[in-house]
Amino acid sequence: YLKHPIKRINIVSPENKLIEGFCKKNDVNFINEEDVLNLKKSELNYIVNNIDRNGWLYQQLLKYSFDLISETENYLVIDADTILTKSQVYENDGKLVLLISDEYHIPYFNNYYKLTGQVPKSKLSSVTHSMLFNKTILNNLKSHIEEYNKLNWIDAIISNIDKSELSGFSEFETYGLW
Repeated sequence: YLKHPIKRINIVSPENKLIEGFCKKNDVNFINEEDVLNLKKSELNYIVNNIDRNGWLYQQLLKYSFDLISETENYLVIDADTILTKSQVYENDGKLVLLISDEYHIPYFNNYYKLTGQVPKSKLSSVTHSMLFNKTILNNLKSHIEEYNKLNWIDAIISNIDKSELSGFSEFETYGLW
C-alpha cells in the first residue's frame, strides 16, 4: 500500500539471528540498533510505577538518529507493530505529507513546549505510527532543542520527560509540531 518508490528497506533491531536471517533471505538491510545510537536502553532510566519504558523511549531516539545513516534526504519510518491497510502517500508534488490522527495526549504537547520553548501551533496529532522524516527539518529541530536546553538533543529529551507519565514524549508529535 505504500505509494512511493523505495530505495532500501532497513530493519533496525537488537541483534537477533531470526530477524537477521529474514533480512538476508529477503534482500532487506539489517542494522543493529546499537550501531545507530551510541547509548544503551538501560542508560535511559525511564521507569514509571515500576514499568520499564526504556525500550519505548529508545526506539524513538533511534528514529531521530537514523538521519546519520539514511542515504536519502527523506526517510520513512513505520513502527514495527504498524501495518498499512490502505494506500498511503507521504509525499505529493515534492511536498511532504504530514499525516494526522485523533490521538491527543497532552503530555506530548507539554513536552514539546519544554523542549522548544514554543507553544504548539496546532492541536492536531501527528502520532500516526509512520512518518516521512526530512533530514534538514529534523536537524533544525534537534539543533533548536540543543540551543534552547543547553544540552545535546538526547539529554534534553531525557531530562524533559515527565517521569510520572508512561508516555511523556513522542518523536512523531514533536516533529509534526515543529
